[in-house]
Amino acid sequence: PIPIIHLFTMTSTTTILVALPLFFALAFAQPADPGFPPGPFAIMPDSFPGIVGINTDIEVLLLNYGNTDTTAEVELSFNDWGVTYMGWQPIGTMPFTLLANDNDRKTFSHTFANRAHTCLQAVVTDPGTGGNDNENNDRTQINWEVVHADEDYDMWVPFGNGADEEIIVNGTEILCWKNGTVSPCFPDWQQGEPGADGQFEEDPNPDVNGAPEKLGANEEVVAVVNMPKIPEDGMVVMLQANMNGQPNNVMIQVVKTTIEELLNTPHLCCIKSIKTRVMLESILADALDALQEERPCQVAIKLLRLFVQKAILLECDLTDEEIACIEKAILKIVDAGIMIARKYGTHANKMAYLQEAHFFRRAGLYEAALLEAGKAC
Repeated sequence: PIPIIHLFTMTSTTTILVALPLFFALAFAQPADPGFPPGPFAIMPDSFPGIVGINTDIEVLLLNYGNTDTTAEVELSFNDWGVTYMGWQPIGTMPFTLLANDNDRKTFSHTFANRAHTCLQAVVTDPGTGGNDNENNDRTQINWEVVHADEDYDMWVPFGNGADEEIIVNGTEILCWKNGTVSPCFPDWQQGEPGADGQFEEDPNPDVNGAPEKLGANEEVVAVVNMPKIPEDGMVVMLQANMNGQPNNVMIQVVKTTIEELLNTPHLCCIKSIKTRVMLESILADALDALQEERPCQVAIKLLRLFVQKAILLECDLTDEEIACIEKAILKIVDAGIMIARKYGTHANKMAYLQEAHFFRRAGLYEAALLEAGKAC
């Protein structure tokens, strides 16, 4: 399936979004205004999430919406995935040279030590001597997760407070990122009779349950995001909240697919060793065959755990490019395992086990995620 946007490719819509503020800056004289463009376009890693143990180059784009030249400083930081407040760990600080109504790009580099570090934040820490006409665009973040689902999906999202004091959380809402703007995912939905053309008995828009109104010092609360309907071309869900007045968000790209497509897709063409490819792909073929059995859940997930075990062990002998390839394949296979548990699992505590599977997936503990998914069988 083709994702509904390409994260790191500047589209014509993005160009317009970036250009419009500069146009207005030309029309009305103002001091310098270093700031980031809207949306997930200001921070562009060459791999997202970063691959553990391999250098990730992260390009940051800063604009000057004002009519005065300036030199601004930007700090880039990372954090665990979720709607997070403080607790950011710095990667580094760089100066950006900004002519009036222009932009500058700088590339930061970082080697991540934890698969869970999937959030990046850029902040203008020093706007320079040219002024700072609008402080509201001095911070941006990407907090992106790519998941695979079929008709619907449930996801557990942490709200985390990294401060040593209580914070207020309000304005929590869940929308979709479409064509460069944030709006309701299904804006044309109307209450309809069951079976009516184009209508749904229940609202197909995503909702969030359990979002906190406040968080204690260093507290984390997990909320459930329910996506009742996944469009054919997927969706990008944006869960946003104000935390002590500071806007924070998490974005979830949902790729619509099926279990069979995930297991039947050649994920490992980039592995040079034919022997390695055949061994790993044969495990996926066996898991695909297991879906035809009377009780496919446990057998298929056990085979997917074997795939993950062997794939991670093989990373010792692979190049950085091959490791990046196999890590992305592992993530898809873990999603296939969770989808199998959702579809075929019959355990009374299935949803609790799926929540634990999501927790370990988020932490980058992929074998543990499949172990929990298997318990849902």
